Amino acid sequence: MILVYASGGSQTNYCDSYDGKYLGETTVIKELIPYIDRHYRTIASRDGRSIQGMSMGGFGCMRLGLKYPDLFSSIVAFAGGFRRPEDIGSGGPSYGEMFNNDPEVFRAQHAETLARRNADKVRGGVAISMYVGNKDAGLANNRRMHSVLEEMRIPHGYQEFDGIAHDLKLLSERVKQENFAFAARSFKLPQKR
Repeated sequence: MILVYASGGSQTNYCDSYDGKYLGETTVIKELIPYIDRHYRTIASRDGRSIQGMSMGGFGCMRLGLKYPDLFSSIVAFAGGFRRPEDIGSGGPSYGEMFNNDPEVFRAQHAETLARRNADKVRGGVAISMYVGNKDAGLANNRRMHSVLEEMRIPHGYQEFDGIAHDLKLLSERVKQENFAFAARSFKLPQKR
């Protein structure tokens, strides 16, 4: 397994900004993935690719995986930063700049919207798992994302861990290597001839 730690920008939520100044999504989807497939021995299809992330990266991996179900066989979100479009003013200056201070611009990019739009493509085709601590400030928004996936009948795993706040180290200690095993179970290796 090849692990690639990507940054789509510190506050992009792995979206392209409204004005095109910041290209978080484009960087990952149109630049990084093709680069990795050209320069490393990969299975250069969704059959050999997973996307995972924590916090803003948890939001980003969920939205990119749901937007591009043809690129990923699995999604794992740790304590996803699923801030609601209605809360755009509380997201700091980056939300204003990224989404033109418009909750509807953010809503169009949100993982919930993409789950609803692409449910038929995702359902049964992309394995999804979510992990969050029950002391995480974003717990309610993770529960909401979980309920949207349930509403859309998109199979997924969802697990809350007792006493853990927004802390990847503690979540990782509880999950152990299950996130990697989860990804590996979703891969489809090419048949040898």
